[in-house]
Amino acid sequence: MLLIPDLCWDDRVHYWEGWKKSPGRKVAVFHDAMPLNLPGQAGSNEQLFEQYVRALGGMDEVVCISREVREDLLRYWKKFEVSEKATPLLMWPVPFTGARPGNTPNQQSRQVLYVARLKLRKNHLVLLDACEKVWKKGVDFSLNLVGVSDAFFDTGLILARVSELKSKGRMVRWLKHISDDELNEAYKNSAFTAFPSKMEGFGLPIIESLWHRRPVICGRNGAIGEVAREGGGCYLIDQNNTDELAEAIERLLEDRDFYHELYQQSDSRKFRSWTEYGDDLEELLRLNQGLSEQ
Repeated sequence: MLLIPDLCWDDRVHYWEGWKKSPGRKVAVFHDAMPLNLPGQAGSNEQLFEQYVRALGGMDEVVCISREVREDLLRYWKKFEVSEKATPLLMWPVPFTGARPGNTPNQQSRQVLYVARLKLRKNHLVLLDACEKVWKKGVDFSLNLVGVSDAFFDTGLILARVSELKSKGRMVRWLKHISDDELNEAYKNSAFTAFPSKMEGFGLPIIESLWHRRPVICGRNGAIGEVAREGGGCYLIDQNNTDELAEAIERLLEDRDFYHELYQQSDSRKFRSWTEYGDDLEELLRLNQGLSEQ
């Protein structure tokens, strides 16, 4: 059996024609259709990515990480006139090993954290504008941005806005790339996180924040909403609406009862491990193998 667990962002799909002729089942994991959904904002050649999506039609089945991802794949297969194959759903586990951090409520820290690579679809500009609205009302808090810039993405607009706000004395810091230990401390020291990304294949940073027992402000759309609604701890908004995002930030900073309600929900979240994910994947492959042999 051939298992392809990663996205193909390059010309590797040119070799797939040869693989089609080899014996055994061929299974791929599909993470997202971002380069096709948001052209120019995903750092990938859209033509190459279209070839990849077409090539997925040569698999025996394609495992999708969210319902939205599956819907996207089926929509593009239809658009490209590719015959549908089985598309089972298997959502990601929490990306950590070891004991879950025992972080206690920390609203008094007045720190908001956003963990995401700097690129426009992550909506940093909307977040920065929303924070400025809250700062202008005299609400005291700081914003910490964690995530690298990338040559693929136009990060100049984001960094220029950060510099502008800092010149006004606003408490915003770009921490760039930090170690795992430093990231754990950043979560521990924060009151909550914001994740205003426009679109995701899954929304792993939401799970990461909840794993650290930190409530999350995020969108309600697509795969983001799927993850956020799974067990609470999230404040779901229209993340593209600056006023709505500003109101959510202010409420979590100022409303003690609401903050603790979301904290308790995040504290109660249940998470699947990589071991459980592996068992589920093995069972899925075994089940479908049995069906294909009948």
